[in-house]
Amino acid sequence: MMQDERVMGAVTFGFGHQDPIYRGKAGPAQVHIDAVLASPSVYLDGVPLCENNRFNPDLGLEWA
Repeated sequence: MMQDERVMGAVTFGFGHQDPIYRGKAGPAQVHIDAVLASPSVYLDGVPLCENNRFNPDLGLEWA
């Protein structure tokens, strides 16, 4: 799981318990589960941010 979260362009969602250090508003829960999308297409206002694990270079998001 940890390796999947670090794939360039992957998106991770967390559900359940949140460590208080993040100061979020999620209430207490007995579990925490992560879901990883390994190769999503992410669009912001119709503009592609990430596709095929590559950032949109037109947005200055190239990975060195």
